[in-house]
Amino acid sequence: MIRRTLAATALAAAALLGAAPAALAAPAQTEKFETFVFDFNTCNGEFVSTQGTLHSVSKANPDGSFSSKFNYNGKGTGDLGNEYVLNFNNKATFGPGFESDQKFRANLVSKGAAPNQKTVIVFTVNPDGTFESDVDVECRG
Repeated sequence: MIRRTLAATALAAAALLGAAPAALAAPAQTEKFETFVFDFNTCNGEFVSTQGTLHSVSKANPDGSFSSKFNYNGKGTGDLGNEYVLNFNNKATFGPGFESDQKFRANLVSKGAAPNQKTVIVFTVNPDGTFESDVDVECRG
């Protein structure tokens, strides 16, 4: 397994999930829409642009926390001409205070000879405001 720090991916995920709405209602809200998602295959240095479907589910919890799940499935082409399928999902819980837990997983799968990339990012903000993160990237193929 190759372990690298992906500051750009981590910042993009944090921006996507950083501002959680206040927990106001118990029923889950779901949305599904077409969108573009960009990724960077660190295994071969290729910028990848994909188009696909993003499905999100968000819910206020009885304890005052807020949960959200995102799932994306898309297809696209890298700037080196390689075709890819991208799947990512994110599970996040934002506590009634400052605490939060987020886990982001992405699988960038080449349809050809380019290497595949698996990324797992974990963010934790503790109740005292301290921050922990872990980024793992694995190249296959």
